[in-house]
Amino acid sequence: MSKRPGTAPRSTPPPRKNDLRELREAADEQHVLGRDYDSLGEETLKSLVEQRPAAGSGVAPLGALTSDGDSDPRDQESWTFQFDWTDSRGKRFAGRFTNRILTLGLLQRVAAAQAAMQQGQPVESFSPAMLVINNAISHMIFSLTERPAWAKDLTALTSVELVMKLWEKVRSHEDRYFRAETTPDSSDEAEEQ
Repeated sequence: MSKRPGTAPRSTPPPRKNDLRELREAADEQHVLGRDYDSLGEETLKSLVEQRPAAGSGVAPLGALTSDGDSDPRDQESWTFQFDWTDSRGKRFAGRFTNRILTLGLLQRVAAAQAAMQQGQPVESFSPAMLVINNAISHMIFSLTERPAWAKDLTALTSVELVMKLWEKVRSHEDRYFRAETTPDSSDEAEEQ
């Protein structure tokens, strides 16, 4: 592979072989988009490894106090929660999940996964409901770092309601972490003024 003129050499050291193996094992464990990470190539794996925060890097989670002094576990970058939902036929879906706040690099991967789900079709060809479902699934594929066996492949689930109930939990973490307004009309009022 030839180097393009005018590009600076990468300053980050190459990942250790153990990092690549750990990434492959984690991907296998999560069945991310059903892909075999060995087929992605070493450069892609290196970029994924480089996105992980280094141990002892001084990067700390947001903090545990809200403006009113109450602590909430959703203020952390990683949040573990219990999920328990039963569908209309009586089938129960329960388990422990851990959600993480995504980095910009992982958000780019979410966008790529969403595009892959659309299989090259224009956005206009999908119903708004399907776009919301695709967005929720592609986001949770990367944000849910721990999940029960029934949720390993979110695209294999058959209940839209189940996916959306799980998405509500994930969104509550993100809304809390980023301090999003919880009042549904507050953004409309701000735009009208």
